[in-house]
Amino acid sequence: MKQSKQSKQKKQIFDQVYIQPEDRPGLLSKICDAGYIEYFRSRDKQQLERKPDEEEIEICCKWFVENYYNGRVKFSAKKENTGSYRLKHVIERESGKYISNGSCAAALVKMGICIEPEEKGKSPNFDIKIMLTDYDRRAK
Repeated sequence: MKQSKQSKQKKQIFDQVYIQPEDRPGLLSKICDAGYIEYFRSRDKQQLERKPDEEEIEICCKWFVENYYNGRVKFSAKKENTGSYRLKHVIERESGKYISNGSCAAALVKMGICIEPEEKGKSPNFDIKIMLTDYDRRAK
């Protein structure tokens, strides 16, 4: 059966944003509770010991799956200026629970969604190849 052009495009986008299971532990080791571990190496060494919270990770995973299936979150082949810090605030507002930046990033990695450090380690945040379809882009 022949694939439609739209179906091929979706597969290409998925291939760009999906992390293979064998690559996930390496990425998880680069995340502390506050975000990208390299950012804190020379700033706040206490942060290096704090791991993302499992309960917060679970909240993020549930939020992401629910909002992916209802169309509010879409994968994007290009960077859409959605960062882990912005996403954590959206999840906090909707769940009514505190979410750390690192827990948000760890949830995405555990689900197999690609994240990349913002500004090559000059920030604790991560870029995510997703688009939030109906959220105020100015909301942080």
